[in-house]
Amino acid sequence: MHGKSAAAVGALLVAAAWAWPVHAQDAGDSFDSIVSATTQQNHAQARERMLRWIDAHPADPQVARGLLWVSVLDRSDGQGERARPLLERARRDGAGTDWANTADKQLADLDVEAHRYSRAIATYDRLAQLPAPFWKYVGKSAGDEARSKRARFYALLVALGGLLLIALARLVRMGPRALWPMPKELAYPLPALLVILLASLSLEPAEGFAVVVLAPGAIALLWVNGAWLRARPPRGAARWGQALLGVVQACALFYCAIIASNLWEKLVDTWQMGAD
Repeated sequence: MHGKSAAAVGALLVAAAWAWPVHAQDAGDSFDSIVSATTQQNHAQARERMLRWIDAHPADPQVARGLLWVSVLDRSDGQGERARPLLERARRDGAGTDWANTADKQLADLDVEAHRYSRAIATYDRLAQLPAPFWKYVGKSAGDEARSKRARFYALLVALGGLLLIALARLVRMGPRALWPMPKELAYPLPALLVILLASLSLEPAEGFAVVVLAPGAIALLWVNGAWLRARPPRGAARWGQALLGVVQACALFYCAIIASNLWEKLVDTWQMGAD
């Protein structure tokens, strides 16, 4: 399941939570009044109001719903781990209901974000075994996506490890003094790389992070490889071998940047459907 499908499922879960009828309300804050008054700018205040409502109604059947709502605020603010204890409580308080299943799904999503893939996949598979068709679909789709992400993450580790091993081996063999003066392979493109790095400040966070990985990575590769070629000039067919290795290193660096910045799904969607 691509990123857009995951977002649609997440939106459906949240929409289902908000559409559930409210039973208990007090004379002051009520569940609906807190939710309706919440904006992107007052998450902290809304969070505290909802937690106070939950404390004031510990036996209310909507407590699990309120905990899930607060966890959505936390995750939208980039505070995923702060949401974890709320989700665990929602799973306990809503045992036997869809609120507990929703909490399980969101806990598994947090596990995926933290690269705890095995635990997340076990949760998704458990949801896929529920009798409700909705949870069968959600569990299977999320499980398939988690398995794909796990494979890409392991490939990232292999690619990154390969790049580091090659660079370290070359540094050990030629010595760090060979890095200076700066090789021409880096001196010529360095100004352009620095401009690109500076321009990344105006990009969206994911795209900007990808550039932050690519530009310094390219500088490091060009520096080490240029110094290596200067210290040990290849002869004959070895030139083609070095050129091929350079292309492989560049592809590995690009792959690391895409995966580390969570742009894989976007890249695949763009490839399949074209740029907007």
